[in-house]
This record gives sequence, structure tokens and C-alpha cells, in this order.
Amino acid sequence: MKRDLTLSVTMALLAGWLQSAAAEVVYVNVDFQPGGSGGGTSETFSAQGAVATPGSTWNAVAPSTDGANNGAFGSGGQFDFSGDPYVVTGLLDSEGAATGVGLEIFKGDPDGGFALNPNNGFDANIADDAKELMRDYLISGWASESNAVNIIGLPPGVHYTLVLYGAGDNDAVSSEFNIDGVITNTTGVPNGSHDLTAGQDYVVYSGITASGTITIWIRDNLESADGHFNGFQLYYNLNSIPTVTEWGLILLVASVMMAGLSRLTRKAKVV
Repeated sequence: MKRDLTLSVTMALLAGWLQSAAAEVVYVNVDFQPGGSGGGTSETFSAQGAVATPGSTWNAVAPSTDGANNGAFGSGGQFDFSGDPYVVTGLLDSEGAATGVGLEIFKGDPDGGFALNPNNGFDANIADDAKELMRDYLISGWASESNAVNIIGLPPGVHYTLVLYGAGDNDAVSSEFNIDGVITNTTGVPNGSHDLTAGQDYVVYSGITASGTITIWIRDNLESADGHFNGFQLYYNLNSIPTVTEWGLILLVASVMMAGLSRLTRKAKVV
């Protein structure tokens, strides 16, 4: 009777931990765009991306650009912020709450950013369900040179999933991403109407581990002179790694269950 009660209590506690762990997922959405003199046609996304989130808050991250590419086609130019890197801290989660997550964006070649004018005809090639996200982007990869974006302030001991958006306004522009030597590529959008499509507009990295920082390298995919980084969705479970106490509970449950199974086995042999 006592063993049965112990099993019931420990199983209930374990179930409670599992339920709590499932509820502690943090989502951080980022929409890259040119800022400064080149930010004239920048827009911030405020809907659901490829991954559905509890809210629809997106962080507009707009490092200053010099406006050299301003015109009828859109706005943007090379990075002209002081210092290197450009640092953002305190990103919001998808429900608008502050997190400890931040960003470092490096100047690179130097590289820059661009925002397509929605009145331009090429807007028809931008994903219909994410126009504001996919119209603007950081640019990297001039002369096939990579540039880096660091995600900083990440809690250690958890696994991260990253959805990286990298597409331009026509089928000749695609992007290459590199995280810890794992390289993925987008294929570029079709010339015509479509919705966000995996492998075409974005790629997914899952099971990433980090000790506070994830470095994302971005460059062109050898189809055009530049690679685009429109934004990303990051999500992780704060309770995905049990604490020492929780591990003790899990081991206790396992030992009680094994003892119970052993007792049942002995009874079966006696019969």
C-alpha cells in the first residue's frame, strides 16, 4: 500500500513538471529592416509567421543605413552606424513581454539593408501572407563575403529552434545561412503570387544548443551579388532541462516503477 501511494504521488509530481515544462515556451520574433536615412519604406510585420505564436509582436530591428539606395524602387544603403557591432538588447517575446535576448549586427564588408517600395511591381513576388516581413532585409554577401548576426543573452542549458527568413523579390535572389558549420539555403521566391514556403522563403534549424550566444552567418547563395536576411523566429522551452531536484524525482519514479515491476515478475514466477 505504501509503495502504491509513493508511486501515485511521484507520478503526479512528474506529470506536473511535464505540464509546466510544456507551458514555458518563449517565442521571439524579429523583423530586420534598414534604419536611418535608408528607412523610408521600411515596415514592421505584425501577424503570424511560419510558426504560430501566442501573440503577434515582432521586434523591428533597424540598424542605420546611409540612404544611398533610396529611390522609386525602395530605400536603404550601406550600414553607417557608429561602432561595430550594432547592439540591441531586451527584445520582446511574441506577447510583448521583455526578455533577456539581444542582437549584435556586424558591419561586414560593409553591408547594409534595403526595403522594397510596396508600390513597385516586384511586390507581387513577395509572400502574400508576410509582405511586411519579406519586403525588407539586411543585405550581406557582396563579393560572396559572409556577414554575422549574433543572438545574445540566451539562457544556457536549453535547446533552440530558429526559423530564418531569407528571400528577395525575385527568383534570382536566395540566401545561405551557416550556424556552427551547418549550412542551409533558401531557393528564392517564384515570380508570382505565393505564401511563405519552407526552403523557399525560410529555413529551419532545430535542436541548437548555446552557451549564451548563437552566431548566424549570412551570405548570397551564388545566384546574385547579395544574400538577404529578412528576420527570424526563435523559440525555446525554459524548462526543457530538468533541475537537479527534478532529475532526482525522475530517478525516484523510475526506481519505484522498476521495484514494482520486479515484484510482479516474482509473483508471476511463483504462480
